[in-house]
Amino acid sequence: MPPPPPTRNHTADRRHDAQGRGHDAQDSRHNDARRNDVRRDIPASRAAQNDRTRRRTDQAGQSGQGGRGDAGNRGDAKKGTRHASREDRARSIARTRRLTVFGMLAVGIVVLSLLVALSVAQTNRAVLRHASYGAEQAVADTMPAESGAADASSADASASSTDASASADATPADAPSSDDSATTAQAIDWQGASGGAYPDMSQYDSDDLSVQVSLAEQRVYIKNGDDTIYTMICSSGMDGTTPTGTYYIQSRGESFYNPNEQMGANYWVSFYGDYLFHTVPTDINGEYIVSEAEKLGEPASHGCMRLTVSDAQWFYANIPDGTRVDIA
Repeated sequence: MPPPPPTRNHTADRRHDAQGRGHDAQDSRHNDARRNDVRRDIPASRAAQNDRTRRRTDQAGQSGQGGRGDAGNRGDAKKGTRHASREDRARSIARTRRLTVFGMLAVGIVVLSLLVALSVAQTNRAVLRHASYGAEQAVADTMPAESGAADASSADASASSTDASASADATPADAPSSDDSATTAQAIDWQGASGGAYPDMSQYDSDDLSVQVSLAEQRVYIKNGDDTIYTMICSSGMDGTTPTGTYYIQSRGESFYNPNEQMGANYWVSFYGDYLFHTVPTDINGEYIVSEAEKLGEPASHGCMRLTVSDAQWFYANIPDGTRVDIA
């Protein structure tokens, strides 16, 4: 038979159970305390974490601000560089423009100086060509009246003796009459049209017109193509002073007077610089110098082509600029 179960001490068991429950309660209190500590630590840790997060954010913000500041500084530096570059370009452009203006002014001054020098040279050349004429005119104006009368008397006496000898030696048929002598002296009308009636220029094409001068014949031929439509008597330069070759009509004017030459003329037309077609010479008062006008038909000028008053006026009005002039 089995042994009987041991007898239990219920008091001890209850005490033991009470102790166990006390331990459990204590453990529960400890667990509650730990949970409370955990609960208390959670906000603290969260706060600490938030603080750390804020610090990191602030640091990142400061770093970002610093980066943005550096970027801004770099941007400002670039802007300053671009601004300085634009200013340099503007200064360079302004300097180039100033140099260009100065260069153009220098070129203009040089060209003007050359033109003035050319004009002075042409004037001096004209003065030299006409210097002898001025001297001869001055001598004629200052010659005493008595000397002139004596010369005239001696000339008349010489002419009378010559005429007497001719009358004695010649037959009546050989002796010229007084009417023939007068006709010879007035053969050239230096005021009128030396070639008769002028042609109607409206029926000719100006492109076909030309002027031909014969120094040997002392004639000016107005030509339409190969046809001569008008002929004028002229006086060219003495001692070969009229230039030869091909030229073209350049410019014109109604009158001029050069005090250095003590001579002028009307209705001038230039064919080569200061070489002109013009009337017979005029004096300081604009009056024609008859002694010079009567030389028409023989070399008498200092390079220009002298024409009758009417011929020069017609030439001035009807021969256009650009017309070819051949002198031989």
